[in-house]
Amino acid sequence: MLAAGRSRRLGQPKQYLPFGETTLLEATVAGARKAGLDDLLVVLAPAMGPMADRLAAMGVRSVETPPTAPACSLSIRTGLEAFGEPAPEAVVLLLGDQPGVGAPEIQAVLRRWRASGKPLAVGRYRGEWAHPFVISGPYLQELHRLAGEKGVWRLLEANADQVEPVELDRPVPRDVDVWADYLALLAEFGLPQPPLFASLTDLQRRLADSLYLADDGLATALFLAARLPQPLLLEGEPGVGKSELARTLASAYGLPFIRLQCYEGLEARDALYEWNYLHQLLEIRTREGESARSATDLFSADFLTPRPLLKALQESRTAPAVLLIDEIDRADEAFEAFLLEFLADYAITIPELGTIRAAVPPLVIITSNRTRELHDALKRRCLYHWVSYPAVEQEMQIVAARVPDTPPALAEAVVLAVRWLRGLDLQKPPGVAETLAWVRAARALAQNRLTRPLMEQTLGVVVKNYDDLQRVRSSEYAGLEG
Repeated sequence: MLAAGRSRRLGQPKQYLPFGETTLLEATVAGARKAGLDDLLVVLAPAMGPMADRLAAMGVRSVETPPTAPACSLSIRTGLEAFGEPAPEAVVLLLGDQPGVGAPEIQAVLRRWRASGKPLAVGRYRGEWAHPFVISGPYLQELHRLAGEKGVWRLLEANADQVEPVELDRPVPRDVDVWADYLALLAEFGLPQPPLFASLTDLQRRLADSLYLADDGLATALFLAARLPQPLLLEGEPGVGKSELARTLASAYGLPFIRLQCYEGLEARDALYEWNYLHQLLEIRTREGESARSATDLFSADFLTPRPLLKALQESRTAPAVLLIDEIDRADEAFEAFLLEFLADYAITIPELGTIRAAVPPLVIITSNRTRELHDALKRRCLYHWVSYPAVEQEMQIVAARVPDTPPALAEAVVLAVRWLRGLDLQKPPGVAETLAWVRAARALAQNRLTRPLMEQTLGVVVKNYDDLQRVRSSEYAGLEG
């Protein structure tokens, strides 16, 4: 059983995730033990002594991979070497984060493998190959020569004529790569779900791992938005990372990301759904000459095109979708009033289909650049946070994270220059995105310092308005070299 994954996308060791009264790995091991295998060996990552002790208490052997062996193929090799001599007749490969693969699946694949006489067998879940895999005969030696994360898959695909697929009439058992997978797995087993964010510190760490540096105030607002739950309204100057927070959050936790871009004249139907009239007309033409049928099935889900708000409800199943309502201040007040109603119930009524509700409330982030004042009712519905330009030290950390090869002197010079530009009362002051773009431009020109000629040549990277350009060129900035 392969359980040596480093869980980088999850952000914490998946082996120790709570799963009922035990852990995810122990639950998976317990299910596999019921299959009556001659031996069960669990391959762990380095420094997992506590888990090794827990497995030993279950009567299960374990072995740790070398510190330099994160690849799946090397984990398999480590496990094979631990078996020693004589070599086993066959090896069943299982995943340590897949408790849905238990005794029934393992026994079904083993029975067909023995009956078929083929050296390889796999589970086939409604047409899709997945674990358990049975490897025997000459292919046991092939396992020693595999390389990379997909070595076993390449072995099976290259020898497809030697593989016995075993039909298992169910969806592919879920494994855990991101937090949303874990929540969905708990729901499948009817187990209680933990909160989305384990702690404020964990949230900040996950965002930082995804190269978004949130200060304590912003992280706290986001944490509370998920816990309460309430929409989070972010206001601030353009380019301070309001929209990027929603994208990064979805990526860090493996959540669906849906964006509604607001604009003047945006109407409710543009944000909710529309019927695919062309599809309906084609269906009517197809039915010509057939016996009379009810027209109501032309207004079924098959002909419905969901827009962002409906999509957010549909995607919020076991874990919330991240719904970004971007630049709400661009929309009309009428749409703002409609949005207030949507946020009250997280439900949409479609006359032909009924009411659609989210299984769990989506995590809603609303952004505004304050081109107009929002209604007090919307603000009362939301948590509120003002996103300021980052301090010099924080902006340099952002540069170091996003453009890691930047010399510190160049990063500091660009950050200070951008800070000076923001103080000139420009119509469009540069944001953090422009800071990063300016650094990348300097690096693309093989420059390690921000000099006066370089600033003049690349000013259009950060200043994007003619009047602003004239103002900058008529001002004197003393913090330049050359």
